Amino acid sequence: MSSTLRPAYQGSNHKPPDTSQLVWRIADKVRDDKLHIFKESRDGNAKIKAVVNILATGEAKLKSSSLASFNKKVCAMVNGRAYEHEEDTMPQVQLLITTPAEETNE
Repeated sequence: MSSTLRPAYQGSNHKPPDTSQLVWRIADKVRDDKLHIFKESRDGNAKIKAVVNILATGEAKLKSSSLASFNKKVCAMVNGRAYEHEEDTMPQVQLLITTPAEETNE
């Protein structure tokens, strides 16, 4: 493996570089420019599209629906009775999965 990849020799006394100075420079820049605080008038915000916080939305949906109504719907489905269908408000993921055989037929 080593003859194929020809990696550079690393002795047994190799130690990782100290990157703490870089981390502190970034942390200082974030603090000075207040990048950790939302500011609507910040340069470049006009180009950014707002997105839904799916964790908060999902949590709100779970809290708003009761366990009793969920169990009632499950029992209705098991017994073959009609139940109230809920529309999914979140868009479907646009994902196309192909197998290698499908790719060669195209």
